Amino acid sequence: MSDLALRPATADDVPRITAVVEAAYAHYPDRIGGRPRPMDDDYGAVVETGRVRVAERDGEICGVVVLAIEQGDEFWIDNVAVHPAHLAAVVRDQLHAVSQTVWIARA
Repeated sequence: MSDLALRPATADDVPRITAVVEAAYAHYPDRIGGRPRPMDDDYGAVVETGRVRVAERDGEICGVVVLAIEQGDEFWIDNVAVHPAHLAAVVRDQLHAVSQTVWIARA
């Protein structure tokens, strides 16, 4: 298994981003009685904002982070989704790290 690469998402990534989010959240609708909001987001529009980073391994997108960057000192992560077939903890931790890097770089 190769290293994980983190990069900004592109429009070409949207179908795979959507698939990763669907897989990551698949168990929630039955548990909470409905689909979580990230499952219904328009990832084409979200990617256009420049706030999406993907985690890629061996040419496959295995995770995604959507940043919510506001004015001033406000920053939070809107969504982290990792495909269940991948090592969730490793991918999640690296997505959190890239979120912090993006936040610091914008200052």
